[in-house]
Amino acid sequence: MYRAGEIQDAYALMVKCAQAGDPIACLLAQEWIASINPNPDVNWMKKLEDIAHSGVAEAQWELSQCYRFGNYVNASVNSANYWLEKSAEGGWPEANLHLSWYMASEQYGYELDIRESERRRELAINAGSAEAIYLKAIEIIDTDRESAIMMLRDSASKGFQPAVEVLKNFSH
Repeated sequence: MYRAGEIQDAYALMVKCAQAGDPIACLLAQEWIASINPNPDVNWMKKLEDIAHSGVAEAQWELSQCYRFGNYVNASVNSANYWLEKSAEGGWPEANLHLSWYMASEQYGYELDIRESERRRELAINAGSAEAIYLKAIEIIDTDRESAIMMLRDSASKGFQPAVEVLKNFSH
């Protein structure tokens, strides 16, 4: 509808999705309305936070990223870390992958914890994170090429473009 120029109807559908609890629709509605009206009547970030408080791991992940980078909220490392940890506890793959990185690199106030970092990375892999699967495949490519290629195919099938590019170098 948006591409067809039916902007009001497209926005109305986005609002319905946001009201139904879709975290991405909340973000898109917030972005959309912020570009139209700097003082909107509806605060979709509040709706996203309500969804996150209800325990939806995807909403927690999205809220963590908003706080991490200051998108539609004031940037806050503490709030970003809080929601990241909640999302990871809820099993969101990307949250576990990022938490793994932060624990391995001591970013954003996390202490070095290699054992927990590895555990979080395995959780991300087991939950199907295309990026985590890709990174594991790259790590083992020299020692277990067949497994690595299978993992790259899995990652590529999920739409992870770097895996698609790496697979172009292999013929089977």
